[in-house]
Amino acid sequence: MKIAVMSPSRDQGITTVSVLLGLTLAQTQGQSVCLTHSGIDSFSLDSYLGISKYNDKTKSITQIIRLLETHAISGNDIADYCTKIENNFELLNTAAPDVNGEESAKLLKFVIPNLNHDIVITDVKTELWEETTQQTLQTADVIIIVLSQNIQTVKKLEAWKASEYYAAIRGKPTMYIINKFDGYVSSFRDFTKLAGLKHIQCCKISYSPYIKKTANLGKLHTLLPYIVERDVRVCELNNDLKECMQVIMAHMGKRCNWR
Repeated sequence: MKIAVMSPSRDQGITTVSVLLGLTLAQTQGQSVCLTHSGIDSFSLDSYLGISKYNDKTKSITQIIRLLETHAISGNDIADYCTKIENNFELLNTAAPDVNGEESAKLLKFVIPNLNHDIVITDVKTELWEETTQQTLQTADVIIIVLSQNIQTVKKLEAWKASEYYAAIRGKPTMYIINKFDGYVSSFRDFTKLAGLKHIQCCKISYSPYIKKTANLGKLHTLLPYIVERDVRVCELNNDLKECMQVIMAHMGKRCNWR
């Protein structure tokens, strides 16, 4: 299954949401997951996951592009260019200083349909109208739109829906995640009503300073065991991620297993 995670507004935490969903699908649902992204200037995944930058000329994005141009690589070979983060969870970083937008679009067009993982999650950093975004949405089976409890984000979503480019989303299974949710701002149901969303399509990820803390330390991938074990510092995230898994696994036609 191909999942595109995106937002009509910047700084909504789509990278954080993408990582948390990918880790949870891999570690609790037993799915093999590959996380990638659109855009050529996004290095936050490296930072959040503590991936050191080094120049491996045999395993670089530019190397994949050259192999694509000469038809010398198959879908099975792409896994060799992924970085293992945790069991069942890998990253294919498509950002590099010497890769331009056209090359990145070409790479994603080939990579996303051909990866052999159970689930491919694309952290969409490009704008809705850009070619890379549109082709990512065309191949996606499920769209996840990340929002916050901010009226300006709701207005930007409305503008999205009025745009001709939203046609790539319309009609596809769509899930909304209210990120950094704070019950003191509004109730969950009140916000989904304000945003004009069907409550059944919506989930939340509650605000937790430990998400930001572990991301800043490059250890975001180490947070999930504490969430699963209901550590008092992140216990509210347990039920949030459980509900997210229930929706995503339902789209896959599978039952969610949660202990």
